Amino acid sequence: PDHGRPALPPALTLPELRGRMAAFREGLAAGGHAVGAVYGDREHAANLHWLTGFDPRFEEALLLVLPGEAHLLVGNECLPYAGLSPLAEAGEVAVHLVGS
Repeated sequence: PDHGRPALPPALTLPELRGRMAAFREGLAAGGHAVGAVYGDREHAANLHWLTGFDPRFEEALLLVLPGEAHLLVGNECLPYAGLSPLAEAGEVAVHLVGS
């Protein structure tokens, strides 16, 4: 039966994003890497959005993932939106303004 389509995709939940971040860290460790970097910009936002729920729509952003911490580096235009990531809201990803 046709149940139609939802108007919007379901929101990413904090537990789902925590699981994705844990899997990413496990992959880094399995590969012998201490730090992972995920770049995102307007045209290449999918990986960063999938991992954090943050869409770098207006300018570039860089996520640095370490074993016990994660840092999202953003510019002026992305700063107000970066805090909307469930991981940033929970304090599990630190958001830093880079540039001027």
